[in-house]
Amino acid sequence: MTRTFKVVIAVGSLLFLAFFIAGSTRASDEPQIIHVTLQDDQVKLSQFVVTPGRVVKFVITNQGALSHQFVVQPFASAGASKVEDAPVIAAGTTWTIQYTLSPGIYRVACSLRDHAEKGMVNVLAADVARPLTIPMNMEFVLPILALVLGSAYIIGDSLGLRLTRVEG
Repeated sequence: MTRTFKVVIAVGSLLFLAFFIAGSTRASDEPQIIHVTLQDDQVKLSQFVVTPGRVVKFVITNQGALSHQFVVQPFASAGASKVEDAPVIAAGTTWTIQYTLSPGIYRVACSLRDHAEKGMVNVLAADVARPLTIPMNMEFVLPILALVLGSAYIIGDSLGLRLTRVEG
């Protein structure tokens, strides 16, 4: 094999391994951060799905003219989780609360007076994150690797790259 073709095969193999290892790493243990904006007629969330069993940090900003109370309550399939009510958040202030949520759906609302009935309600799901990478089991990886290396061999040979040392 020529040196160029060896380098191409080595770089391709390393890239394949790097993507395989990167796809199998675990998520960080840092808390998930959700920015919550409270207004006098709505609750806005920066995201609607969190990973169950992982700490969720709610950064709550009250942009309304009234005080509000941010609560997270189990709505469906979240029976084992106990979520406490938050204190009243004054207008123009920011509050930070952390929860660890069980799998399920949660009602996020303002529990003061009739604020929820006026639209200060939203929904949050604690669900397992779907992997962004293709699952790599060996029954899939080995044939693909053989296909890639075989293709590289054929293409290199057809381009005139010597795959074996020619004496002469």
